[in-house]
Amino acid sequence: MTSVTPSDSRAFLTRLHVRKWLRFLAVIASAILFSAAFPPHNLGWVAWFALVPFFLAIHGINRVQTYIVSAIWFLLFSVFLVDYYFLVRSPIFILIIVTGLTFQIVVVSELQLLSSKYGRWGWLLFSGLWVGIWFLIAFLVGMVYPLSPDLPFPSFANTQWLYPVTLQILPFVGQFGLALLVILVNKGLAEIVLRRRTRQIISPLAIIVILLLLNIGWGTYYLSADNPIKTVGVAIVPTGGNLGSEGDAATMTRDFVSYADNNRVLPDGSIIPEIGIIAWAEIPVGDINVEDTKNPVSDLAGELQRYLVANFYETQADGTYLNVAGIFGPEGMLLAQNVKRKIPPVVEGSIAGEKGAPIEVVATPWGRMSTLICYDTFFPDVVRKAAAQGVDFFVVPANPPSESVPRFTALHLSQTIFRAVENRTAIVLSYSNGISALIDSNGRLLLHESLNPEIYMKNSVAMSGALPVCSGGTFYSRWGDAFIWAVLFVSIAYAIGAKIRQIRRGSQIGQ
Repeated sequence: MTSVTPSDSRAFLTRLHVRKWLRFLAVIASAILFSAAFPPHNLGWVAWFALVPFFLAIHGINRVQTYIVSAIWFLLFSVFLVDYYFLVRSPIFILIIVTGLTFQIVVVSELQLLSSKYGRWGWLLFSGLWVGIWFLIAFLVGMVYPLSPDLPFPSFANTQWLYPVTLQILPFVGQFGLALLVILVNKGLAEIVLRRRTRQIISPLAIIVILLLLNIGWGTYYLSADNPIKTVGVAIVPTGGNLGSEGDAATMTRDFVSYADNNRVLPDGSIIPEIGIIAWAEIPVGDINVEDTKNPVSDLAGELQRYLVANFYETQADGTYLNVAGIFGPEGMLLAQNVKRKIPPVVEGSIAGEKGAPIEVVATPWGRMSTLICYDTFFPDVVRKAAAQGVDFFVVPANPPSESVPRFTALHLSQTIFRAVENRTAIVLSYSNGISALIDSNGRLLLHESLNPEIYMKNSVAMSGALPVCSGGTFYSRWGDAFIWAVLFVSIAYAIGAKIRQIRRGSQIGQ
């Protein structure tokens, strides 16, 4: 029998104490680093390794300790990323946060304990099941409640919104596929650290290198290829509401277009393109069924001989109302109108448009144009189904629920960029007190007023720019999240198969 001296016991307790503090510090550092990778902080490059300390901290401990460590990480992560404005709006938001926290803590903890039993491929199983289950829950919740897949926590793909090269896999795998890549790289790096003195580092190292080379190589190649496109000049005038002859909307638009027509070159040398489309923000100008409110918009579009997108209410027989974006042509005619399809929970008074209703599309000299409204772009399936109807570019009027939600507003822009790339549809985002922007079909942020929340939550800046337009439609537009469904099914099948093999092996040894 081996004896343990008092000095040996003290040394062991000291090492254990140090390791506990190291785990605790690793969790804190990981949560801070990873939250900094999201909007509005935008240090997206740290996302590729920020989860490694967390994965190391939950390695090799029992179930209770795993739950505690995971809970600390997710609580810190939520503290840094949740907009507290929503928590005081309704108890339902508190329920969403608590439910989301519980779900992530349980799933990550149980998957860590499960994957530790699968040897060299356990890290792949962990990554596939985490993202797959996350996607499945978001899918099921979205069927019964208007909760974005990014709530209560943003998708890990949001860390890459300012890196167009990385985003070029979205037309094939969607945002959950990109989130999977982020987790795979982090989990693989953690596996390399844990097995650094063995040959077992070869497989995770090879997989990480291959995936990153494929991602960066394809993105670089695609962005450098010459795509036949048309270009339209767009004026973003984040106004609305007052439609009188001397009202803010009409006056601001006339002044801006007149200046653009007469000053093609600004003092800084930048060129103002010939404006073809004017986009107002999500500030309804009146009831679209009442001619007295609709006619001034028609008259203004005809006067300026441009396409004009404006928002209206549409009052229903029961007194409820829809939020409608109307497209007016250069002749002053109302060419199309689309209803807002998703309403933020407990934030907005209007009701959602009919599910599955076809979107109205307008043929313009630059391509087929349609509209979405604000919260719609948080939902991949909403934009995908609209893009599948032959849309080349969208105009999206938007409005933040409050000046107290800079994170939410920045995440909205990142989600809008994802929708553009997933479907190869350029997007005009006209935001009142938010980040107005032009986004091309490759996810490049061509024009924006500022990414600094101290500025974009206080200023509504009129601006103009040239928007490249190419033909929309991708594998994702047609098949949706087929990739992540496949990942989920393959991961489950592998886990079940491995468990069956373990049982058979055990029974053979018993015989």
